[in-house]
Amino acid sequence: MARTVATAKGFTRVEVLGLWKILLVVLVSARGAAGGGSSLTGSWEEWPGRPVNSSAEERSLRLAGAGAVGGQLRELKKHSHALNTCPSGAILLSFGRSATDTLAETVISSSSFQFCQGTKEYFKDGGPAHGSPSADKLKSCMRWYGKSGGVFIHVKPWHIILAQKEGRLSDPESFFRVAKAAGFSQVVASFRDNQLAREVSSYEQSVHYIKGKTKVAHKGEEHFSGHNIVEAFRKDVSKYNRCVNAAHNAGLPLLFFDFDYVTHNLCAATKQIVQASVASIRDANRGSGGCATPSFTKCHEIIGHTTISHRKRSLSGRIGKEAAEYVTEQLTGTEFEWMLNLSATVWPAGTPRSAIPISSTP
Repeated sequence: MARTVATAKGFTRVEVLGLWKILLVVLVSARGAAGGGSSLTGSWEEWPGRPVNSSAEERSLRLAGAGAVGGQLRELKKHSHALNTCPSGAILLSFGRSATDTLAETVISSSSFQFCQGTKEYFKDGGPAHGSPSADKLKSCMRWYGKSGGVFIHVKPWHIILAQKEGRLSDPESFFRVAKAAGFSQVVASFRDNQLAREVSSYEQSVHYIKGKTKVAHKGEEHFSGHNIVEAFRKDVSKYNRCVNAAHNAGLPLLFFDFDYVTHNLCAATKQIVQASVASIRDANRGSGGCATPSFTKCHEIIGHTTISHRKRSLSGRIGKEAAEYVTEQLTGTEFEWMLNLSATVWPAGTPRSAIPISSTP
C-alpha cells in the first residue's frame, strides 16, 4: 500500500509524484515534437524543472515513470508507423451475379476486412463514389478503411471501362496502377462460365414484377432481343481479361476462383483470400518493421440473392417466351449452346472455346 505523507502545501507526496508524472508526459511529448525524440537519455539532474529537495525514493520513482512513458511513446510511434505504411486492401474483380454478394459478405463477416462506407460495390451508380472510380476515391477508401483490418471492394469491369467522364479512371490500366499506389495489395478474380445463367440472373434482379407475365415478357424482349449475344459474351471475356492483365502489370498479386469453386467451398475461399492478402502485404512491406494485416476469425457464411433468381423455372418462365426463343436461336450450334442448360456451371470438357477467361497468373 502506498504511503501518504502530507506536505506544506496541502498535497500528499503521492499526489506530488502523480503531478510530476503528468508533467513528464507533457515534456516528453514536447521534446518529441521538437525533434528531440521521446526517450530520456540524460540523468535526472539534467531534466529541467526538477524539485531541489527530492528524496532518493522520489527520484527513483520519477526516473522509472519517465522511462516507462518514453518506452510507451516509442512503441506507439513504431506501431503508428507500421499502420500508416502498411494499408491493406483487396479488390474482387468479377461481373455481377457470380456469387459475388455471397463471397464478399462472407469475407466481411469472417474476417477483419470491411467495405468502404459499408458498400460492397463502392463504384456502382448510386453508391458512395457515385459511379466515379477516381484516384481520390481510391485513396480516401484506403485512408479511412484500409488501415484498420483491411478494406474489401467489388469492382466490375464496366465500373471502370464505362466511366468515360473527366476525372475518372476510365481504363483498367490506370485504375489498377492507382489502386496499387493507394495501398491495395491483392486482386481476387472470378469468372462465371455460364454467362447466359449470369445474364438471366442479372435480368431477374433488374425486373420489377407487377402482376402477370406480360410485364416480364416485355422486359425480356427489351433485354435480350436484337442483340448479338455470342459477340456480347466474347466481349465480356475480353473486358475481364484486360482487367486481369492490367492488375498483373500494375504489380498486384492475383488469386483466382471459378464460380463453381466458390459456391461449393465458400469458407475455404474466404480463408484463402485472407491468407493471400496477408502474404502479399508482408511481401510488399518487407523490412518495414511489422504490419497490421487482415485477420481471419471464424467462417460465417452469408448466402446472398438466392430469392431473386427463379432457378426452378424454364428459360421462357424466367425471361418470357419470345426472348427465350431469340436466345435459343442465337446460341444453338455455337460453342455457347451448353449454356441453355441454366443449371450447368462449368464449361464442358472437349467443347471448343474461342474466348477463354484468364484463370491463372499471366
